[in-house]
Amino acid sequence: MSIEFFNYYLSNLHLIYDGSQDLDLSDSVYLVKMTDYTLDLGIQNLTSISQINFGVGVPQALNHLDISAYAIGHTLSYQEPSMQWGWTAGYAHMIVDGQGDSDNDGVPNSMFQLHNLGDVSYQNVTLPVIETQTSTTQIDIFIACNLDEWIHGANPGTVGVIHGSGSINVAVMNNVETRSVFVSQADAGISTTEKPNGNLTSFSSENNVKVNWSELNKASYYSLVDINGKTVQSDKMSTKQGEEFFYNLSNGTYIFTAYSATGDKLNQLRFIK
Repeated sequence: MSIEFFNYYLSNLHLIYDGSQDLDLSDSVYLVKMTDYTLDLGIQNLTSISQINFGVGVPQALNHLDISAYAIGHTLSYQEPSMQWGWTAGYAHMIVDGQGDSDNDGVPNSMFQLHNLGDVSYQNVTLPVIETQTSTTQIDIFIACNLDEWIHGANPGTVGVIHGSGSINVAVMNNVETRSVFVSQADAGISTTEKPNGNLTSFSSENNVKVNWSELNKASYYSLVDINGKTVQSDKMSTKQGEEFFYNLSNGTYIFTAYSATGDKLNQLRFIK
């Protein structure tokens, strides 16, 4: 298939942090687009996030209000393509438009549209968080959204155009809870820079791990996090060539990241102890 539009609403957001504390961000509704999918959750007073809970769609309390009451630019205001179908029908929790392969020749040739509405189709998601300490003041959470899992059971080559809250729409939205639509992968926060700066290598022994760096221009500090996103150690690294020893690490996977003074990621290395 090929995709022209893929938009969905995310709401009722809660971050479980610093043990079992609940950061309630449910007063905001976010519109996630295929080309605009980063959500800035603002400045929050927390240290470590362990779980994220959110709803997929517009909750019933907001689903049938007057769209004209929202300022232009608000996520619940007018959108292109339209995400709202009138007071009675409410908002489309998710829309996907594109072309499907109707004759199995590998070429998408048949238009399909799934615009999924209805209060019954609102879904809830709970995911463990694998956080990345991007800088000293920023935590990133990476979540994969698998569109093929979301539309499972609705063949893009034959489903055609379906707008509403019928059986196919409900089945598609139910996939959010029954299939791996939203996934917090074990390596979600492990990324590589497009143009790595310098070289990073690691050497393990029984008692320690040594990380070497060379030609690392503008290096200012590093962070070492485990696979769960917990910061194990961080320190200055003001020279472009050097080494650091890490002692008494538990067995597992770790990510060493070098940063510039402004918090830009210069290079990243994953190693196993």
